[in-house]
Amino acid sequence: MATLKATTYTELDRLLAGDFERVIGNNTRCHCDGDVFVITLHRNEIVRVHPDHVEFTLAGWNTVTTRERVNQFLPRGASVNTHDYVAHLSRWDADAEHGYREGEAESISSDQWYTVD
Repeated sequence: MATLKATTYTELDRLLAGDFERVIGNNTRCHCDGDVFVITLHRNEIVRVHPDHVEFTLAGWNTVTTRERVNQFLPRGASVNTHDYVAHLSRWDADAEHGYREGEAESISSDQWYTVD
């Protein structure tokens, strides 16, 4: 997995420090649009990091790389994965007493936007 230079709102704010755009990883860029940080992979918008939530899409590309990039921005307790070639958004109780606890998974379209708090 490629390690990105920043994955949280605070880290992105610090990294851009007044610049409009920065490379944050291999084929991955970040630019500022008002108070939202927009993440692109191969020039496709895949993540919008807001101060209080994250929006994401696979931009029509349900690939390992796209899911990997998106997952680095999702909050603890959420991830995008695939099963039988279908993309899913999984959510679980990340603060459960004994760590990971099964949660819910919903199939998602690779070309729609989703919001995770």
